[in-house]
Amino acid sequence: MTSPDFIISRTLNAPRALVWKLHTDPQHLQRWFGPKGFPMTQCKMDLRVGGTFLYCLRSAEGFEMWGKWTFREIVAPERLAVVVSFSDAAGGVTRHPMAPDWPLETYGVTTFEEQGD
Repeated sequence: MTSPDFIISRTLNAPRALVWKLHTDPQHLQRWFGPKGFPMTQCKMDLRVGGTFLYCLRSAEGFEMWGKWTFREIVAPERLAVVVSFSDAAGGVTRHPMAPDWPLETYGVTTFEEQGD
């Protein structure tokens, strides 16, 4: 069973190469990724098709949520396709810690397009 597409669009005043780097370099991702109040405390990335990005987000109270992307398509600096899941510290797929009906895996595609200067 498939669900309809869900599209989020953002326009950024930055060169596409920089935005790509902000999405594919773990040192940059640690600075901005995740909801407010949940800093990324650990991350490891293997940026190749079949590779993963494993990360931990921690609340101020010490609650940890692990997540994982599995890279399905990498076309620098144009397109990044990943399977997204919640995980444990070892990278095993787990259920959403607060929503047991959440899908085990979702498929996400990010496209990076130049728009003028």
